[in-house]
Amino acid sequence: MRGWISAGFALVAVCACAGCPSPAPVDKRFEQAEYLLLEQRYVEARTLLKEFLLDNPTHSGAHYYLGRSYLGSEDFSLAIAEGEIVTGLDFFLQQDKHSAISRFPDGYFELICHVDITRIKCLQARVVIEKNLPPALARACITEAEEAVAHARAVSPDAGETAAAQAELEHTKALLAQYLHMPAVPSVPDAPEHPASSPSTMV
Repeated sequence: MRGWISAGFALVAVCACAGCPSPAPVDKRFEQAEYLLLEQRYVEARTLLKEFLLDNPTHSGAHYYLGRSYLGSEDFSLAIAEGEIVTGLDFFLQQDKHSAISRFPDGYFELICHVDITRIKCLQARVVIEKNLPPALARACITEAEEAVAHARAVSPDAGETAAAQAELEHTKALLAQYLHMPAVPSVPDAPEHPASSPSTMV
């Protein structure tokens, strides 16, 4: 009798489990992209992150890493890098400040986003200076960098990353001050117009 009862319970358990959904497969693309990023294989990491974000569009860590992939590669785009990191930070704040990157504590994720935004704005200001563009553009970048480093200081005032961001900001401000005191680059004078030559007289 006991054997029949045990068999009955086993059959019920099997039937119950048959109706249960199987565990969702673990998506390894994010971990693989993280590994590629740490190996400085930015283009490969970028491809995986874009694929991952199609299925996980609110993943703050993937947006942050995608921004870093643009910032670190030779063909980096500062505007795209900034946009992705800002997006990652926005999702982080919306998700109760929970870090989606396991190796980053919650506070560190917020800190490093602000630090990287500071760095990007400083780089943008330097591009303005190097290309002799209007100084107002560089000033606007520096203003945004000051706001970002202030946020970083509010998160972790004693962190080495905060100090490094502040130092980079001060260096960029010094470059702008030097740029503003540089003499204007003289324009190349137009070549003088040669008077039309009179037809030669044949002897």
